[in-house]
Amino acid sequence: MQTMLNLHHTFVKNPKGKNIGVFIPLSDYQKVLNLMDDYQDIVAFDKAIKHKNDVIPFRDAIKQLEKKSK
Repeated sequence: MQTMLNLHHTFVKNPKGKNIGVFIPLSDYQKVLNLMDDYQDIVAFDKAIKHKNDVIPFRDAIKQLEKKSK
């Protein structure tokens, strides 16, 4: 697992020289997207673990879903 993400970037400046954006190579952008996906998976896992004891019978779940759809 990679512990540090080194991004190669170039600042985008307006005509007055103020930084208004950042350019990163596509390969770095893909790394960022992959890290974001990993992070979302971790958050979902943590949420599932937090609610692991919130098990309800299947029939009760169906009833709850039917009530919500009305």
